[in-house]
Amino acid sequence: MSDNITFVTALYFSQPTSRMGGRGWCLDFWKAPFKNILSMNIPLVIYTDDYNDQATRLESFLKEENYTKYKIIKRKLEDFSLSEKIFNLKEQANIIDDKGLKEGVSTIANQRNYHLCLQKIFWLNEQASINPFSSTKFYWIDFGLFHHTIFPDSLGGMEKLIKIDKSKYWPENKDNMFSPVLAEKLFNYSEDKFFCIIHENEPIQYQAYSLFPDSKPHSGYIIGGLFGGTIDIIGFIFEKFNHVMQVVYENNMLLLEEPILSIVYSNNVDKCKTLSFVNWYHDCPGGAIDRCNYGITSDVRSFYKVFYNDCSNVSFFFCHYIIF
Repeated sequence: MSDNITFVTALYFSQPTSRMGGRGWCLDFWKAPFKNILSMNIPLVIYTDDYNDQATRLESFLKEENYTKYKIIKRKLEDFSLSEKIFNLKEQANIIDDKGLKEGVSTIANQRNYHLCLQKIFWLNEQASINPFSSTKFYWIDFGLFHHTIFPDSLGGMEKLIKIDKSKYWPENKDNMFSPVLAEKLFNYSEDKFFCIIHENEPIQYQAYSLFPDSKPHSGYIIGGLFGGTIDIIGFIFEKFNHVMQVVYENNMLLLEEPILSIVYSNNVDKCKTLSFVNWYHDCPGGAIDRCNYGITSDVRSFYKVFYNDCSNVSFFFCHYIIF
């Protein structure tokens, strides 16, 4: 089953004070949660670059973990076709100047790397077309998705910038939910449609939707951390995404991949297989170790419940929200 899927991801180091923008988190920050992806035993394609020896250090880490099913592609983010347009729009929004983040502007305003986010589906489509591991389905997955802010520690969520303790990962830790079983469930659940995840509480970009009269703003907000499917459906969604992206940027809208994916979804609901959640933060009982936000009650569909498949250690009160 494992080789039927290829995961595509990316690792780039870019700081919020730079023109590019980003959170400034490198491989050392992401090693622990990234190892959860490795535990799923899925072939990986990783886009990165040579900045700060990132590609070299990444390859060394994979060899340390005895992981062999991977392909590293070095690609400059600035090679993206909309690169200059993104920079220009950020300048017009008074976020950056020719040196980087403008003086007096909060780093929060420049924490998202538009170059990376918009290229996710481009890279996914590229690898689905090349198919280096002869897979049937392809999924974009954020490099550090499985961290403990959105997945409880007791289920395998890992803090950033910590030393790897192999006893906490599958298969040594049977309670860790990130295993080949999860990959198999993802493969089966998506069928022949485009798999994506809806955040029910995210605000809608109505101005962007107004450019597409046939779209339905309330259809759902699609997140960018995990999506994909077969070669054909990825190609179809990619073409729609590229069209919407070109239109919104021609209209000088600085948008990330998520609102663009949401517009595409609104016009192609029948071609998608979705899961949904209400709140990013988790609500597991057990005190400070597991509970990520004390304001979240157990009847709220937290993000991790989209994936969690074992009701044995949780209350029946929210078992009916668990999808896989």
